[in-house]
This record gives sequence, structure tokens and C-alpha cells, in this order.
Amino acid sequence: MTSRANGLSEAAWEALAMDALGELAWLPVEGKKIAPGSGERESWAELIIPRRLREAIARINPQLPDWPAIRTPTLRARTRS
Repeated sequence: MTSRANGLSEAAWEALAMDALGELAWLPVEGKKIAPGSGERESWAELIIPRRLREAIARINPQLPDWPAIRTPTLRARTRS
């Protein structure tokens, strides 16, 4: 796609985002590995993957207690009518 905002193509914006996230130790995951049916999420509307969120929080904050009792928020993307 060649949609341009501020003179940058979608590919350029993606490259900037990937660079910025990479500096924060974020690792990209191939879409089919987290796609609906992979066991990671029920639909693409799920913005947070609960297991991955819990693992990241535990890794970043090892002093926190285990959280089976804490509910993970469910965020879903709004669909356009």
C-alpha cells in the first residue's frame, strides 16, 4: 500500500515503528503464529493476547505475586459499520 501521511509510505512508517520497538527489546512474531486458530487468540479483534501479557508482566516485574486470580482485561477492536 502506498498511502502517504507526512510524506512517508506505509512501508516507511512500518520500518520506523519496527526500529523503535526493537530498541525496546520487542520481537516481532509472524502473523500466522498468533492468528485466530493458533491457540493465541479467538479473533483478530482481540488486541491483547492474555498469556503473552501475563508472561511479559511477570518477566518485567518478578517481584509481583503469581496472578492466576487476577483477571486479564479483554480489549477488542471496534468494527466499522
